Amino acid sequence: MVEPLPPGRLLVLRPRRPESTTPARTSPPSRARRSRARFPGQPLLAGLVVLAAALVLVAQSAAATQQSYQISALKQEQAKLQAERDDLQARLAQARAANRVDAAAVALGLSRPARWQYVRGATSPIALAPRPAQGRGGLWTGLLAVLSGVIGRPLDVEAGTP
Repeated sequence: MVEPLPPGRLLVLRPRRPESTTPARTSPPSRARRSRARFPGQPLLAGLVVLAAALVLVAQSAAATQQSYQISALKQEQAKLQAERDDLQARLAQARAANRVDAAAVALGLSRPARWQYVRGATSPIALAPRPAQGRGGLWTGLLAVLSGVIGRPLDVEAGTP
């Protein structure tokens, strides 16, 4: 039933007020609108990743450098120890050789002398120096003998001396 309006009033139609509840289906704001509204985190995250990678690279480079120094020090020590080992092996070989000679001498019935002895050597058949002239004309003959030794030709004077 419709109520009658009092006389003199106009009928005004007003639009309905929107309901206070939001509709069930609303679209989220666009990506562009969201990125403008927030602080840009992706470039910061990428920068942190690059910084961490650089720090890891520097740490590995420092560790490799330290290891190379240790390797060179160990190589030097190894070379020194090998030289010492070679020296000790040479000394051991010399000691063993002397012991073998001693053992062989004892087996042959030889003994060590109580003190050092001098054994006179035999004369050499090769003349190593000119002999001094004997007899008359010693100065002149000696001078000629020295000159012949320097030149390398024997003189008749030398051939005639005994």
